[in-house]
Amino acid sequence: MAQYQKRARFWLSLLSTALQLAALAAVGLWVLPRFGVYLPWPLLLALGLGLVAYDIFTYVAGRRALEKEAVSGLDDMAGREGTVVSPLTPEGVVRVGGELWRARSLEGDVESGQVTVVGRDGLLLKVRALVENPRETP
Repeated sequence: MAQYQKRARFWLSLLSTALQLAALAAVGLWVLPRFGVYLPWPLLLALGLGLVAYDIFTYVAGRRALEKEAVSGLDDMAGREGTVVSPLTPEGVVRVGGELWRARSLEGDVESGQVTVVGRDGLLLKVRALVENPRETP
């Protein structure tokens, strides 16, 4: 099923790009000259190439977003580690699993570093600063 969806997205993207190029050509060659505006063909070609480049970029970005593995649920967030993005005083933002989350520190302010998710309150994560094991000196 997923393979058919990928093919359909590709062909729809290709079709929409072709239609956009046809519309650009029609406007540049037939509509604008009726109003006395004449665009040189190198400009139309450059606009068409820019449109194709933009369509390729958005297709690739959209495909990556759709193929990204979904987080299975907020309940599964407990125990995951993250990085402080904006200081938790006591609330701020952390990055967990490549996503930004609002978070509240349960142990006071955390300026930077790693945190561990211990719970949640709606969409607000409850976190504790991750304390690394200090090295023992002989």
